[in-house]
Amino acid sequence: MNRRLASYADKNYILSDSLAKAALLNFLCVLVGAGVRFIFRHAEELNPDMQDMNFTLLGMAIAIVRVMLTAVIFLMANRRIKAVIANEGFADPDKLKEEMNPAGSTLLAAYSTRKMLQVWGVILVAANLLQEFCSRMYQNVMDQLQSYYFGESMVSNEAVSVYNSTHGFKYIGMITALIIGFFVTGVFLNDRKLMVLSALMMIAFALAFGMFQMFTLKFADRSIGIVWTGVIYHLTNTVVLFIFSQYTRKKHHC
Repeated sequence: MNRRLASYADKNYILSDSLAKAALLNFLCVLVGAGVRFIFRHAEELNPDMQDMNFTLLGMAIAIVRVMLTAVIFLMANRRIKAVIANEGFADPDKLKEEMNPAGSTLLAAYSTRKMLQVWGVILVAANLLQEFCSRMYQNVMDQLQSYYFGESMVSNEAVSVYNSTHGFKYIGMITALIIGFFVTGVFLNDRKLMVLSALMMIAFALAFGMFQMFTLKFADRSIGIVWTGVIYHLTNTVVLFIFSQYTRKKHHC
């Protein structure tokens, strides 16, 4: 029994490992996309990257790879947790938790871990799909505004103002999905810190959407427009998600 419990213990961190892999994958995709745009973007050009067809095709290719690999991460994790559940020696989750975790810290049963894997798998795959879909729809809207009101260039002050004030709409669906994921995990784990984190993230995004203005950063003879709603979403989908995975691993052993 001890050997089997040790084998199960090796699989305790399926949820946190999957979240960490997804966060690192998102970070790598962001780096690749940003690096290519930075290298091939003309100096001093302020037109949004989404108006460049080459960058659009690059974004679509990265999105396809990210969605497929994210799905693979959670499908493989689901197979691992199913193997744990199928083990006859672990039919009683309460007994297993008592034997493995006598100190009483939170340890999700395999059944609950599988549910959380399903929740996060759907959230992260859907968020990546929504990101690409919303980007394309937002691109169409901005193209129409450019055509109807701003002429041939998006560099005018009016165009930049509209781009800044509406850019957050592109990220509302994805950031909401991630916030729900953090909150639901907090409910499963009975962790108020995660619930508070969800509220703080929503407040930060709302402030960035309603108050913060885009600014232009000069770097290596290039102009880079910083939109805070985009920064908050990408940080949440990478850095915050990774820290969250390590927090659940260390505190909740799941």
